[in-house]
Amino acid sequence: MAWRAMLFGLGWLSSFWLSAAQPPAPQIPSVELPIYEVADRWLPAPEEPELIPPPKILWRQAGAPFRMLVEHLVPIHLEDDSYRPAANALARELKRYGIAAKIEVAPPAPEAIFIGGSPAMQRQHPVPDLPGAYYLEVSERGVRVIGRLAEGAFYGVQTLIQWFQPTEGALQAEPVRIIDYPHLRWRGVHLFGSTQPDFLPRLIENVIAHAKFNHLVLECGYAQWEAIRPAWVDISAPKPLLREAVQTARRNLLEPIPLIQSLGHMGWAFRNDAHRELAEDPETPWALAPRIPKARQFLLRLYDEVFELFEPRSFHVGLDEVTLRGRFPYRPESQGATVAELFTEHAEWLYGELKRRGVSQVLMWGDMLLARGEANDGGAHAKSPQEAQYTRERLRHLSDLVICDWHYTPATPEGYISVPILQRAGFSNIIATTWYNPHNIATFAKAARQNRILGLLQSTWAGYSLSERTLQGIELRQFVAYLIAAAYAWDTDLPLPEQLPYDFERRFIERYRLEPVPLHPRRGFVADMSAIYNFDLSQLSPVFSELPSGAARLRGHRFQLAGARGLMLASRQANTPLPTEVRLALDRPTRTLYLLHTASGQADAGREIARLVVEYADGTRAEQPIIYGQHIRSWNDPLYALEGLPLWRKRDTNGTIATLRLLTWHNPHPERPLRALHLLATDRNVGWIVLALAGE
Repeated sequence: MAWRAMLFGLGWLSSFWLSAAQPPAPQIPSVELPIYEVADRWLPAPEEPELIPPPKILWRQAGAPFRMLVEHLVPIHLEDDSYRPAANALARELKRYGIAAKIEVAPPAPEAIFIGGSPAMQRQHPVPDLPGAYYLEVSERGVRVIGRLAEGAFYGVQTLIQWFQPTEGALQAEPVRIIDYPHLRWRGVHLFGSTQPDFLPRLIENVIAHAKFNHLVLECGYAQWEAIRPAWVDISAPKPLLREAVQTARRNLLEPIPLIQSLGHMGWAFRNDAHRELAEDPETPWALAPRIPKARQFLLRLYDEVFELFEPRSFHVGLDEVTLRGRFPYRPESQGATVAELFTEHAEWLYGELKRRGVSQVLMWGDMLLARGEANDGGAHAKSPQEAQYTRERLRHLSDLVICDWHYTPATPEGYISVPILQRAGFSNIIATTWYNPHNIATFAKAARQNRILGLLQSTWAGYSLSERTLQGIELRQFVAYLIAAAYAWDTDLPLPEQLPYDFERRFIERYRLEPVPLHPRRGFVADMSAIYNFDLSQLSPVFSELPSGAARLRGHRFQLAGARGLMLASRQANTPLPTEVRLALDRPTRTLYLLHTASGQADAGREIARLVVEYADGTRAEQPIIYGQHIRSWNDPLYALEGLPLWRKRDTNGTIATLRLLTWHNPHPERPLRALHLLATDRNVGWIVLALAGE
């Protein structure tokens, strides 16, 4: 009888849809969907491990998996205390699954995870004699991670973390032997400071260190340095937050390198009209006046603070795009000198001061050493080929100078012509510097290995202060690119990005969030929405026909699906009238709702395209805007959404990737039972499509 009543209600709703062009009725029709209580709304689902970066050699072994039960204490044995960073990283991961670990210095033992890497231990295991190399062995009896010293062991643990798979009641690892090492020795990420207390530590520990980078270049001009107090603004990072980022990097075996722009790009020092008397062009304060003694003293006072906080072994002085704004030369002290003369004079002084402070390597950007025609793109800002050559000849004698050669336009590996030009000029320390373009990352990494340069630096240009808000729109692509850069810096032989099988977006979101993963089933409910589906997603792409029907599990989440069918709300792209709003009766206590959804069209990032309106039994409401670029993107939009974890992805025959995303709504008032859920389209250009609803 309840089913017949529901069908009668749906007939009335169909009439409403057909008249959707008319002004909406004040009363939104309510639909009662079949809802099933299930004991396994969530169930841990082991999958084929996705190892990023991929190991060089992997042999699967016969036998039962190594299992760690929730109720058991996992022993982690260390060869000595130098391997504690690796053990701590592993213990943090186990805690995510509700598994406790006991870390102690002890020899290998049955049922234990052993981490070591002394020369003696390396001789007993097939560990390549290369920096960062490791050997990983998993059997039913236990796990061994043997690195080339502590660094290699740390990377082996990161692979072990990815090899583990959740299953009901346990975390398990199939028997395997892995031998691995990186192709590029220097692997780094460049980013800016933050005023959000937990952002950089989470990003550094959960994502960057896990991806096996070994350097962190932290650009921190915008910080609360006492030397620039008059120039502080709201995005100036507090020193305690910078210190926490530095400490997080070190305990995860990342070398923290401060970057202080020391000639151009010094707007951070001139904010609030501060220190203009030190600018080369006070009317356009951009570059420091390199020949004014007070300007040099200013830098040295600032360096004192930076050194106290970082205690750096390496230091990045910037020095890019010096003439981008303002007049340079301009000051009377600079008259008669060329840009190249002023630049090299200042660079030599900086190098000397930093070497006197004990810095082993001084890093700088490379564009002022290159002229147009000496790079594959615009990353060349010397005034002329003659000035570029003069600059290279003046600086090549600085033996510990490292040139970060930045080029963000893809080329073939041979097309990055700046690298051999710098090498022929006598520079032996060069780092290929990339941005967010996957092809640029892949091909420049290949060029780095072919030319035998130091390595790769992945840069971040998403504002002078980073926070989680930075990840909410289009710039998430820059952070997902960390994982792409990690893969290619580790293995330059990988095929081009479109041929890789990895879901870098999903991996970034999961690693950044690092949410708990229950190893036991969680009760909940699933709704059967099939009776109100009005759109076939195979019209968008035939690949949607591969969606399952009936009870389906997507990465542990259970839904009720009907193949490619879904509910599309009002859209100008549709040929027939569609509802703007649908009310679903949902009389039950609910902590969390889960929607599987996508969109047929695109919108500007940050635009609200739909809204969830939750009615409570007491008559109050809660609302959740659905923001394009944050919660959702079009089914074929290649960009990312931090709050829209991809649950299903397939590539069609044309190479287009179709995506369905998860929307998670946490009830801010779990003590209040729900009465109904409204699905409301607020942008008719997008075509919001809901395929499934579940909850707990």
